[in-house]
Amino acid sequence: VGICGELGADPALTGTFLEMGVDELSVTPASVLQIRKIIRAI
Repeated sequence: VGICGELGADPALTGTFLEMGVDELSVTPASVLQIRKIIRAI
């Protein structure tokens, strides 16, 4: 399952998406590093 658009790049929802089993987040290039850091911390 994947999430794309602005919602996929929302750092406040990254943890929730992972808990729900989402395995793909489509984000803008500017958001990639921030989202990666959050995922690694979880």
